[in-house]
Amino acid sequence: MKIHVCFDRVVFQDAYSELVKLAVDRRCRLEESRKLWQFYWDMADEENWIKEKEQIVSAGDIGHDLTTINLLLSKHKVWKNCEFACSVRFLSYNIFYFQALENEIQSHEPQLLNVTAVGEELVKQGHFGAKSIQDRLDSTLGMWQHLLDLTAYRRKRLEEAVDFHQVIYNCSKFFLPTSKV
Repeated sequence: MKIHVCFDRVVFQDAYSELVKLAVDRRCRLEESRKLWQFYWDMADEENWIKEKEQIVSAGDIGHDLTTINLLLSKHKVWKNCEFACSVRFLSYNIFYFQALENEIQSHEPQLLNVTAVGEELVKQGHFGAKSIQDRLDSTLGMWQHLLDLTAYRRKRLEEAVDFHQVIYNCSKFFLPTSKV
Protein backbone atom coordinates (compact mmCIF):
# COMPACT_ATOMS: atom_id res chain seq x y z
CA MET A 1 0.00 0.00 0.00
CA LYS A 2 2.85 2.37 0.71
CA ILE A 3 4.25 1.75 -2.76
CA HIS A 4 0.87 2.52 -4.30
CA VAL A 5 0.63 5.89 -2.43
CA CYS A 6 4.18 6.83 -3.41
CA PHE A 7 3.47 5.88 -7.02
CA ASP A 8 0.28 7.96 -7.05
CA ARG A 9 2.17 10.84 -5.50
CA VAL A 10 4.89 10.69 -8.16
CA VAL A 11 2.30 10.49 -10.93
CA PHE A 12 0.45 13.43 -9.40
CA GLN A 13 3.66 15.50 -9.11
CA ASP A 14 4.59 14.69 -12.71
CA ALA A 15 1.12 15.58 -13.92
CA TYR A 16 1.18 18.81 -11.90
CA SER A 17 4.65 19.71 -13.25
CA GLU A 18 3.41 19.10 -16.79
CA LEU A 19 0.35 21.25 -16.13
CA VAL A 20 2.50 24.08 -14.75
CA LYS A 21 4.79 23.83 -17.79
CA LEU A 22 1.78 23.99 -20.13
CA ALA A 23 0.39 26.98 -18.22
CA VAL A 24 3.73 28.81 -18.47
CA ASP A 25 3.90 28.07 -22.20
CA ARG A 26 0.35 29.26 -22.66
CA ARG A 27 1.07 32.44 -20.70
CA CYS A 28 4.11 33.14 -22.89
CA ARG A 29 2.07 32.68 -26.08
CA LEU A 30 -0.68 34.92 -24.72
CA GLU A 31 1.88 37.57 -23.80
CA GLU A 32 3.37 37.39 -27.30
CA SER A 33 -0.11 37.72 -28.78
CA ARG A 34 -0.86 40.69 -26.52
CA LYS A 35 2.37 42.39 -27.64
CA LEU A 36 1.41 41.82 -31.28
CA TRP A 37 -2.09 43.24 -30.90
CA GLN A 38 -0.82 46.18 -28.85
CA PHE A 39 1.67 46.89 -31.63
CA TYR A 40 -1.13 46.71 -34.23
CA TRP A 41 -3.26 49.06 -32.13
CA ASP A 42 -0.44 51.58 -31.74
CA MET A 43 0.42 51.41 -35.43
CA ALA A 44 -3.23 51.98 -36.37
CA ASP A 45 -3.22 55.11 -34.17
CA GLU A 46 -0.04 56.33 -35.87
CA GLU A 47 -1.42 55.61 -39.35
CA ASN A 48 -4.64 57.47 -38.58
CA TRP A 49 -2.67 60.43 -37.24
CA ILE A 50 -0.53 60.48 -40.38
CA LYS A 51 -3.61 60.28 -42.65
CA GLU A 52 -5.24 63.17 -40.78
CA LYS A 53 -2.17 65.35 -41.20
CA GLU A 54 -1.81 64.33 -44.86
CA GLN A 55 -5.29 65.66 -45.54
CA ILE A 56 -4.40 68.98 -43.95
CA VAL A 57 -1.03 69.27 -45.66
CA SER A 58 -2.28 68.21 -49.07
CA ALA A 59 -4.95 70.92 -49.18
CA GLY A 60 -4.00 72.69 -52.38
CA ASP A 61 -5.91 75.92 -51.84
CA ILE A 62 -3.49 78.66 -50.86
CA GLY A 63 -5.20 81.56 -52.59
CA HIS A 64 -4.54 82.10 -56.29
CA ASP A 65 -6.19 85.50 -56.62
CA LEU A 66 -8.00 88.03 -54.50
CA THR A 67 -11.34 86.29 -54.93
CA THR A 68 -10.10 82.97 -53.63
CA ILE A 69 -8.15 84.70 -50.90
CA ASN A 70 -11.30 86.50 -49.77
CA LEU A 71 -13.17 83.20 -49.81
CA LEU A 72 -10.46 81.62 -47.72
CA LEU A 73 -10.45 84.60 -45.39
CA SER A 74 -14.19 84.45 -44.87
CA LYS A 75 -13.87 80.73 -44.31
CA HIS A 76 -11.22 81.26 -41.67
CA LYS A 77 -12.69 84.55 -40.43
CA VAL A 78 -9.28 86.11 -39.99
CA TRP A 79 -9.44 89.55 -41.61
CA LYS A 80 -12.17 91.78 -43.01
CA ASN A 81 -12.08 94.39 -45.80
CA CYS A 82 -8.98 93.14 -47.59
CA GLU A 83 -7.01 94.91 -50.27
CA PHE A 84 -3.92 93.68 -52.05
CA ALA A 85 -2.02 93.78 -48.78
CA CYS A 86 -4.52 91.35 -47.36
CA SER A 87 -3.32 88.58 -49.66
CA VAL A 88 0.19 88.97 -48.28
CA ARG A 89 -1.11 89.00 -44.70
CA PHE A 90 -3.25 85.95 -45.32
CA LEU A 91 -0.43 84.01 -46.87
CA SER A 92 1.83 85.02 -44.01
CA TYR A 93 -0.86 83.77 -41.62
CA ASN A 94 -1.11 80.60 -43.69
CA ILE A 95 2.65 80.09 -43.36
CA PHE A 96 2.46 80.75 -39.61
CA TYR A 97 -0.31 78.15 -39.31
CA PHE A 98 1.71 75.81 -41.47
CA GLN A 99 4.78 76.29 -39.28
CA ALA A 100 2.68 75.24 -36.29
CA LEU A 101 1.60 72.17 -38.25
CA GLU A 102 5.23 71.43 -39.14
CA ASN A 103 6.18 71.74 -35.48
CA GLU A 104 3.38 69.35 -34.55
CA ILE A 105 4.59 66.84 -37.12
CA GLN A 106 8.18 67.15 -35.95
CA SER A 107 7.20 66.77 -32.31
CA HIS A 108 5.20 63.64 -33.17
CA GLU A 109 8.19 61.86 -34.68
CA PRO A 110 9.57 60.52 -31.34
CA GLN A 111 6.23 58.87 -30.61
CA LEU A 112 6.27 57.20 -34.02
CA LEU A 113 9.87 56.09 -33.48
CA ASN A 114 8.93 54.54 -30.12
CA VAL A 115 6.16 52.49 -31.71
CA THR A 116 8.39 51.40 -34.58
CA ALA A 117 11.14 50.46 -32.13
CA VAL A 118 8.70 48.10 -30.41
CA GLY A 119 7.89 46.52 -33.77
CA GLU A 120 11.55 46.21 -34.71
CA GLU A 121 12.28 44.57 -31.36
CA LEU A 122 9.48 42.04 -31.95
CA VAL A 123 10.94 41.22 -35.37
CA LYS A 124 14.42 40.96 -33.88
CA GLN A 125 13.15 38.52 -31.23
CA GLY A 126 11.68 36.31 -33.95
CA HIS A 127 8.08 36.91 -32.98
CA PHE A 128 5.60 34.58 -34.68
CA GLY A 129 4.10 37.58 -36.53
CA ALA A 130 7.45 38.99 -37.64
CA LYS A 131 6.56 39.05 -41.34
CA SER A 132 3.32 41.00 -40.85
CA ILE A 133 5.01 43.28 -38.31
CA GLN A 134 7.77 44.13 -40.79
CA ASP A 135 5.21 44.75 -43.53
CA ARG A 136 3.29 47.09 -41.23
CA LEU A 137 6.47 48.91 -40.23
CA ASP A 138 7.46 49.41 -43.87
CA SER A 139 3.98 50.64 -44.76
CA THR A 140 3.75 53.10 -41.87
CA LEU A 141 7.27 54.44 -42.35
CA GLY A 142 6.45 54.92 -46.04
CA MET A 143 3.35 56.89 -45.05
CA TRP A 144 5.47 58.97 -42.68
CA GLN A 145 8.00 59.77 -45.42
CA HIS A 146 5.16 60.70 -47.76
CA LEU A 147 3.81 63.09 -45.10
CA LEU A 148 7.25 64.69 -44.74
CA ASP A 149 7.51 65.06 -48.53
CA LEU A 150 4.03 66.63 -48.72
CA THR A 151 4.95 69.00 -45.90
CA ALA A 152 8.10 70.16 -47.70
CA TYR A 153 6.16 70.63 -50.94
CA ARG A 154 3.40 72.59 -49.21
CA ARG A 155 5.95 74.85 -47.51
CA LYS A 156 7.59 75.55 -50.86
CA ARG A 157 4.24 76.42 -52.47
CA LEU A 158 3.25 78.74 -49.62
CA GLU A 159 6.57 80.55 -49.72
CA GLU A 160 6.29 80.96 -53.50
CA ALA A 161 2.72 82.26 -53.14
CA VAL A 162 3.80 84.83 -50.57
CA ASP A 163 6.57 86.01 -52.89
CA PHE A 164 4.14 86.19 -55.81
CA HIS A 165 1.53 88.18 -53.93
CA GLN A 166 4.20 90.45 -52.49
CA VAL A 167 5.30 91.28 -56.03
CA ILE A 168 1.68 91.93 -57.07
CA TYR A 169 1.18 94.18 -54.05
CA ASN A 170 4.37 96.11 -54.75
CA CYS A 171 3.41 96.53 -58.41
CA SER A 172 -0.10 97.66 -57.51
CA LYS A 173 1.29 100.36 -55.24
CA PHE A 174 3.61 101.52 -57.99
CA PHE A 175 1.17 101.44 -60.93
CA LEU A 176 -2.19 102.31 -59.39
CA PRO A 177 -2.78 106.01 -58.96
CA THR A 178 -3.36 107.23 -55.46
CA SER A 179 -6.33 109.44 -54.80
CA LYS A 180 -5.70 112.72 -53.02
CA VAL A 181 -8.45 114.06 -50.86
